[in-house]
Parts: sequence; C-alpha cells; structure tokens
Amino acid sequence: MVYMVDREELTNILLNNNGDVILPYADKILELVPELIVCSRCEHEHRAHRYNVYMHIIHVDAGVDSDLTLKLAALFHDIGKPYAKKKVNEKVRYWGRGDISVVITNLVLNRLGYDESRINDVCSLVKIHDEKLNLQLMVSL
Repeated sequence: MVYMVDREELTNILLNNNGDVILPYADKILELVPELIVCSRCEHEHRAHRYNVYMHIIHVDAGVDSDLTLKLAALFHDIGKPYAKKKVNEKVRYWGRGDISVVITNLVLNRLGYDESRINDVCSLVKIHDEKLNLQLMVSL
C-alpha cells in the first residue's frame, strides 16, 4: 500500500536526519504530508517567530532527538495554526489550534498507517504542547 511506503519514508527522514540535516528534506516532507502545505503559506506575525509556520515546524523538529513519537509530535504540533489564525485587537491569535492540530494529526497518522498507540501518544503531546506544566508537581510524583 502506498501509504505504508510514505510512512516508512517519513519515519526514515525523521529518525535519520537530526539537526540542520533535516532541512533539505522540507520539500519531501510536504510531498509525504501534503496537509502541511497550508502551513508553508501561513506567516507568523510575531517577533518571536522569524519563519513561516511550516519552517518553524521543521526547525522545531530538527531540535528533537531521534524518538519517533517526539519527532512526529514536533512535526504536527502547529499544523492547526493556519486554521485558527485570527486578528483580535490588532494581535494575531491562534485560539483553538491545539484541538485543530490534534484532529489533523490523528487523520494524517491514521492515513499513513501508524499504530493506534503511537497515534494516541503523538496526539496527547500535540494537545498539551503549549500548556504550562507544573514541574514542581511532576517532580513530587
């Protein structure tokens, strides 16, 4: 099946190309995951972001160690931004992007044939990626 080949190729790109080495694969990743194309056309309008949403995603992914679940979560963490982007009081907001990102991530990973356990783990990380964590509470657990 074509999608299994795409899954294997995406997995190989993500796991075998850490750091800046992944940057030359940005176009290939768009070919394998066309759902990300909309991110390549979405500009951030914030001083903390110097790249469009897609290149931000690729740079984040480049900084993640070779763990497939983490690499996939990094790849999809902001995929919902273009759909949530709104200007409110002259500021760009992305309210609801986490929920949108989870829906898209789930659809894409299912299409590519990743196993249910990995999909659930990736979607959980995408959902909480922007939340403030209480590290003191986590240390005491």
